[in-house]
Amino acid sequence: MASSNYQSFSSDAMENASDLPIPVVPTNTPNSHSCPIHHVQVAQNSPPKHKKKRAAPTHNMARLYGAKIFTDDDIKEWDDAEDVSQAYFNDKARKAPLSTLLALQDARYISEGQVAEILEKRLHDLTEKPFLLPASVIFRFLHIFNAKLSGSVIIRLIHPEDNFEPDDLDFYIEAMYERDAIKYLEKRGYQVSPPLYDKTRHTSSHSQTNYSYPHSTSYHRLYRFRVPETHGGKSINLVVSVGKAILPILCFHSSAVMNYLAHHGLFILYPKTTLHHIAIPNTPGTISDMSPRAQQGVLKYQNRGWTYRYARDLPHDCGKHPYCPRMLRSIHDSAVLRVPTPNYASQPVKVLYPAYQQDAQQGTWLLAGAGQCLQPSSESNCGYATVEGKTVPATEDKNKNAAYNRF
Repeated sequence: MASSNYQSFSSDAMENASDLPIPVVPTNTPNSHSCPIHHVQVAQNSPPKHKKKRAAPTHNMARLYGAKIFTDDDIKEWDDAEDVSQAYFNDKARKAPLSTLLALQDARYISEGQVAEILEKRLHDLTEKPFLLPASVIFRFLHIFNAKLSGSVIIRLIHPEDNFEPDDLDFYIEAMYERDAIKYLEKRGYQVSPPLYDKTRHTSSHSQTNYSYPHSTSYHRLYRFRVPETHGGKSINLVVSVGKAILPILCFHSSAVMNYLAHHGLFILYPKTTLHHIAIPNTPGTISDMSPRAQQGVLKYQNRGWTYRYARDLPHDCGKHPYCPRMLRSIHDSAVLRVPTPNYASQPVKVLYPAYQQDAQQGTWLLAGAGQCLQPSSESNCGYATVEGKTVPATEDKNKNAAYNRF
């Protein structure tokens, strides 16, 4: 399935991404409907209403980010849903993957703000009961501590149809917020143990941690918090970065998990593959050359239906396309998909961009594997991330060695 989806967007949508302006921020899409996501008052069996003629979809979201392209059949399907009732349409939209929500926004069925509300409700449903953390509390935590939420829960925001439930929540913070963040979670009833990993003490029990974590050179400490077993025993992992909170996220084992939620929005660094369950491994060699922990992370996503493709297997202009390992990326570049949260939806650039700058004024990364791309480079085959002047290597080899001595 992933393979066929990839063919549908690789030939036209991917080739244009490197030519986009910087930065691209979501704009307010006019909404020709009254389609509130919350508190819908329309009766379930209300008669069809006369619909205004809708302008043809621009397919901008497909061209820029690889979102679904609406066909005539898709338009009929959603028109029919509106004819049933507004409540039926809203319920159908709430269950749709992000790729479809972006297409609905592009076709003016829903607004940017309604996309934001759907994702907020999706987060609430995933975390409120299992983790005793309503979405409002999570956004407060992200705002107060300039933290980032990443990992499997983000995948469920993007792909609600995926058949798994997150076992934990992964928060990333700067060291300056460490003590206060711990106190905040303890007040919510979470019980903290000594760090599972502490770089300063050279102790580690990585075998107990989530497979998706980046290697240890990108963070100081890793804490695990648990709610009482009477409440399900779910856990929260708090990763204390060696720099800005986003730094470890830029060093993950593959593009599948290079996504994060900030208080101001959802960021997907490789949307044209991520929206289609395709991942690019972040390794200078092959997946079998990765450390065992990274290989287990890859296997976990493969078992969830993801297809892994090396950058050389993706059609692109080598050295110029943002998905090429020879192309230096930035968190502020136009290939990053940014979906604002409700408080930031439809806000002007003068409001959005300062919020983005809070994550990092300068944040760049380079995928590993440049020496094995379509046009192999004599440059280093190793990837890295640099945020506010702090540079760390992207991956480890089988011996858990950071393969990039220059750092």
